[in-house]
Amino acid sequence: MANAIVDFLLSLVMSKKARENLDAYRETSRATNALKERNTALSSREQAIATMKSSGQGLVTEDRAELIRRAMEIRKAKQSLLANLDDEQRQKLMALAIKKLMHDDTPPKE
Repeated sequence: MANAIVDFLLSLVMSKKARENLDAYRETSRATNALKERNTALSSREQAIATMKSSGQGLVTEDRAELIRRAMEIRKAKQSLLANLDDEQRQKLMALAIKKLMHDDTPPKE
């Protein structure tokens, strides 16, 4: 409602072209402010990441890094196997997994 009053008062004082220019300026200003907020959020995020990395430098030993690398390779191999399944096989596998998680030992229907 306040915007309607402001628009009405502006229409009394400003020409249509001036109001259009003002609206364009406001939109540009909003977009600029949104970009500034986003950049600030990104920079604070990057600062937080840098702080975490610097505080945890001694946490990842060579052995641990190797274990993580091998685990990621295994995960990638398993993902490629699952990606090659057709929809029917994927549904059967999902049903089997759900039954195993629910401790139901009856075999799935084929």
